[in-house]
Amino acid sequence: MSAVEEHVKTKEWGNVEHWHRDKSDCSKVYGVDGVPHVMLLDKNGKIVFKGHPASRKNLEQDMNDLMNDKEITGEGTAPADKNEDEGKEAKAADTAIPEGFTELKKEDVDSECENHAKVMEAWKADEDLKT
Repeated sequence: MSAVEEHVKTKEWGNVEHWHRDKSDCSKVYGVDGVPHVMLLDKNGKIVFKGHPASRKNLEQDMNDLMNDKEITGEGTAPADKNEDEGKEAKAADTAIPEGFTELKKEDVDSECENHAKVMEAWKADEDLKT
């Protein structure tokens, strides 16, 4: 038990946030088929990995690479965009929305995140929930 406690403390996992999606259809929209499920986005908002976090050798390194505009590869990752000289049709096929996904507007995602944050803050302030 002490090893687990030390690991949680070292990783700073004491304040993990869990989001409840209530009546949302996000699992269907994003093709989530299990828990836990991770999606990594590049700086342009493109989903570049989708799947179980254990299927990545080093998730922390993946996140660092994405923050530094590096590409991640391997199982569950999206293919890189083709060079423009390979033709517009090939590029259009690579950027097509995969089956099980729906294109979202950034404004809608931002708004939903803001709404969730407000709900979470209200829950944190609710003494009955704390007990």
